[in-house]
Amino acid sequence: MTIPGGSVAFQGIGRLPKPRLEGSRATYENVKPGVDLVIEVNREGFEQFWVLRDRPGRGRTPRQLDLSLELVTDGLDTVVRDGGHVDVVDTAGATVATLPMPTMWDAVVDATLARPIAAPASPLSGMGAGEPPSVPKAAKNQRRPHRPSEQPYIAAQAQPATPPVLTNLPSSSLPPLPEPAVDGPTVSDVVSTGGGAAPEVRPVDTRTEKMGPGRTRMTFEPDTRFLDAQSTRYPVVIDPQTRAGTHFSTYVQSNVFNTDHSGLSELKIGTYNDGATVARSFLTMDMRELRDKTILSSRLALWSVHSWSCVARDWEVWWTGRSGVETRWGNQPGWHRWLSTSPETRGHGGSCGDGWVYAELTDGTQLLADRNDDWWDLGLKAKAENDNYGWKVFDSKYAPNPPRLDVDFRDRPDPARDLEITNSGTDSAVDGSAARARR
Repeated sequence: MTIPGGSVAFQGIGRLPKPRLEGSRATYENVKPGVDLVIEVNREGFEQFWVLRDRPGRGRTPRQLDLSLELVTDGLDTVVRDGGHVDVVDTAGATVATLPMPTMWDAVVDATLARPIAAPASPLSGMGAGEPPSVPKAAKNQRRPHRPSEQPYIAAQAQPATPPVLTNLPSSSLPPLPEPAVDGPTVSDVVSTGGGAAPEVRPVDTRTEKMGPGRTRMTFEPDTRFLDAQSTRYPVVIDPQTRAGTHFSTYVQSNVFNTDHSGLSELKIGTYNDGATVARSFLTMDMRELRDKTILSSRLALWSVHSWSCVARDWEVWWTGRSGVETRWGNQPGWHRWLSTSPETRGHGGSCGDGWVYAELTDGTQLLADRNDDWWDLGLKAKAENDNYGWKVFDSKYAPNPPRLDVDFRDRPDPARDLEITNSGTDSAVDGSAARARR
């Protein structure tokens, strides 16, 4: 995969068999005994997954799994950070890509995903029907909407080692908005599920060994207690995630305590069990193209792939602190200020099939443009987090239709320079003087 400054690739699987091609996915069967390799193409490049078809020690799957890969970089290098994730860095030491801690899930969880990995892939329906709406032509008053190539999509995260903001900023730290500031949600707003509730996605221990410049060996060691448990349903998916560091989205869930969801293809909000389990999502938007622009309109666009029903339920957009690969339910970034509420609901089929839903963000976008901020950190949540009808699943930055801002703006005129006052030949100071601006 090509990224700024060079490229990264995984090696060490050996000679691959002929793949089974389905939509955006290629499946290489039995690259290791009882283990398939799945390659999923997305807008950032690709992702790879191991699929364990049988419980270790049964069928073709050996008791001792050999799940190792070598990360090879060209023009770049790797650094192992505290917490276990690996950063790809350029010659100046700046992070350009991140490999979060790998994750795994069983067939029960896989079936709940918008795009299951172990099941046959569906066509990229969103790539056609879900393309961004046509961009209107520029009007005579210099209104210039973003062309598709200029769309400020979900954007760069902070350095992955940067901890998230844990406390709300004082109101004086944020510019005023038309709506008054209100207190944001906290972890205590939802009681974490007890009674031994299992996380949906589990982390995978990883041993890393530096083999030389640009070469790092990674050995993945899934928890044998999970693999052997009678409650674990096969196939099991193991995801050695790769993510370019210039885009970011993630979600947190109240019954998942130590898992990074930033490499997944979906974002979740709301509850599906009357508030016992609650999900919230976070985005970081790239605002650099909008510096010092006059914002005529702006709205957040999310591609909704699932909702509890077609009944409209409000969801909210908040201004938050910075989220990152370490963001979890118990250490969410601060929820600083409410920005918008939207009732739009899609993703249930029938009269409300998969499609775009929107939230109005014109005032907030103008503030960011005025401040010349590079990034805008946003949080998504259901307005009523104990109402099943508020349960929604959106495409993340890895899915065919990543979140975006639809912005209509115009460039501000350059300030006049070298003003001269000249006399027109009359005695009237008002009528006889003219200001001429040279640019």
